[in-house]
Amino acid sequence: MPLRDLPRAPLALLATCVFFAICTEMLPVGLLPQIAAGLDISASTAGILVSSYAVIVAIMSVPIAAVAERWPRRRVLAVLLTTYAVSNLIFAAAPDDAVAMVARVIGGVAHAGFFAVAIAAAVSLVDPASSGRAIAVVLTGNAIALVFGVPLGTVLGTALGWRWAFVVIAVALSGLAVAVLRVLPPRDPPRTNARIPVMTGIRRPAVIVMSVVITLLALGHFTLYTYVSPLLLHDGITHPDVGAVLFGYGCGGVVGLVAAGWAVSRRPGLALVADIVLMCLSLVLAAVIGSSGGIIAVVALWGVAFGAFPTLTQTVMLRAAGDATDAASSLVNATTNLGIAGGALIGSRLLGVVAVPALGWIGAILVAASFLVYLVGVRRVNL
Repeated sequence: MPLRDLPRAPLALLATCVFFAICTEMLPVGLLPQIAAGLDISASTAGILVSSYAVIVAIMSVPIAAVAERWPRRRVLAVLLTTYAVSNLIFAAAPDDAVAMVARVIGGVAHAGFFAVAIAAAVSLVDPASSGRAIAVVLTGNAIALVFGVPLGTVLGTALGWRWAFVVIAVALSGLAVAVLRVLPPRDPPRTNARIPVMTGIRRPAVIVMSVVITLLALGHFTLYTYVSPLLLHDGITHPDVGAVLFGYGCGGVVGLVAAGWAVSRRPGLALVADIVLMCLSLVLAAVIGSSGGIIAVVALWGVAFGAFPTLTQTVMLRAAGDATDAASSLVNATTNLGIAGGALIGSRLLGVVAVPALGWIGAILVAASFLVYLVGVRRVNL
């Protein structure tokens, strides 16, 4: 199915939902100092609000997908978007870190279910051959959120106060919950009525292999990316210019997303191999490049690699899972967030004994391990 023949309105709506979901997850990173001051806590304590979110998503993705498969995806998405909105309103009104943590846990639960259902809903709207392109369209919301949404939210939160930034996102999510009920089909397409149960799908050998691959890739990436600002400062980038360099990373991510959207309908497996190699190369270069000019180029290249990551891993996982689409989507969500939380933990433990660039070597080793697991998986199971 050519790109112009895809169901534009439903996919654009899902992409918009993804945009605000990513803003909910990542905006605290940009507003961390203001949040810490507003809640009268340290920056490190405020950082727990970010990592705990990822942990909740990693733990709850599969169980929530298993429960949600009993209802039409449109209804489930509306409930999850409303839950997102409630979590943001509670967070905006939080008087202390305990209430803020409750809000982030609620948001993490919504996030755990949202991506599994949203991706499965997108795939159900098109024929199997077009699933990769549908995923790429929906995940443009991810890239745009990282390039523009989070920076703009940070500007808004800085200008009006961090609480208002989360109120704005909550209002948008509430509107999207209504839009989902109006735009998406009331019932899942007939070919998805006999959906394979999530708990059955996650036991398929090819799915298990891809879960290990995605976990190692995410661990490798986030072991260094969590500390990308200290890395940039170490290599000579000044504080005012860190945002500009990260904007370059985001622009690279858009390039990677577009390239992945082109590749998934042709050779997604081969494209994933190329992306793993590119990510490994980026991490090695980040470890050895010590100049400001060099690190700017490396970060942009790294953005290309990670920009292609969501579309390629989702597409190959869905092919590995066959008709177990809900299981595939929930595991991609769980394993990616396991990498976010685990990578941050690995990096924090190692930073006490090594310099920031050395984390690039650790990340590269983890990504290289994912490459070996994937090659073995291609030979032994149906990937």
